[in-house]
Amino acid sequence: MEEGPSGGLNVRLPLADGAERLGVVELNMSALDGLKLRRCRTTALLLALIITSKRTYSDTIAQRMRTRPMHLPTEMVRAEM
Repeated sequence: MEEGPSGGLNVRLPLADGAERLGVVELNMSALDGLKLRRCRTTALLLALIITSKRTYSDTIAQRMRTRPMHLPTEMVRAEM
């Protein structure tokens, strides 16, 4: 958590599927209490579940996560996982 430039709060939460890190979600809000924090964590969990479920049907997420192009043999090995 950190204070944003407009006086609000920026909350960054991990998107994870078990031990695999999928990314980070940043939420901006004016105030934060225990209930809002719990809802933010639930939102991050649901986003991670949606991303995980959609990965098997689309390459869009995998393409965005890559830092360099993959070669065909590497694609085939990763597809078996």
